[in-house]
Amino acid sequence: MAFFVDIDYLKKNSLIHGNVNTDQLSVILRRTQKLRVEPILGTPLYKDLLDKIENGGLTAADITLLNDYLIPCLMIYCEIMAAKYYNVEIRNKSTGRSSDEYQTANSDTQNSVFTDELYTNAKIFEQTLIGYLIDNSADFPKYCEYQNSLKENVPPKPETDSYDDKISFIYK
Repeated sequence: MAFFVDIDYLKKNSLIHGNVNTDQLSVILRRTQKLRVEPILGTPLYKDLLDKIENGGLTAADITLLNDYLIPCLMIYCEIMAAKYYNVEIRNKSTGRSSDEYQTANSDTQNSVFTDELYTNAKIFEQTLIGYLIDNSADFPKYCEYQNSLKENVPPKPETDSYDDKISFIYK
């Protein structure tokens, strides 16, 4: 599977330390791309960009999208996932909090404060990414198709706001 960003680039340009296990970080990056980036871009544009990364053919607009909008957003979402999951080890007998002689793991509260701040930053980058896609819709027709399909799949609003015929209460 292609990545939008190289693991070494992610380590050098994010809050993720350089000594982080590359195999585990690859899992985090793969999940973050699938769970965070694909819903933003829509499957058609997501797959199109990954295909162009693997096989060539990125346009100038694609490169701008990746470098200025998508990759910064992706890196923050990777930081959030890494902060949550590097604190935990799943082993053959149990799941527990990991620590070593040089560093003490954050408490759940400390980690929540940290990841909440990262999440706020990620949402700003996400909105900027979406704004770029909307402003440059001519360069990203697959994004427009995806947005239109979302609008088509919205169920019609009921004519009445009454739920009397849908809910029944039994009193004893």
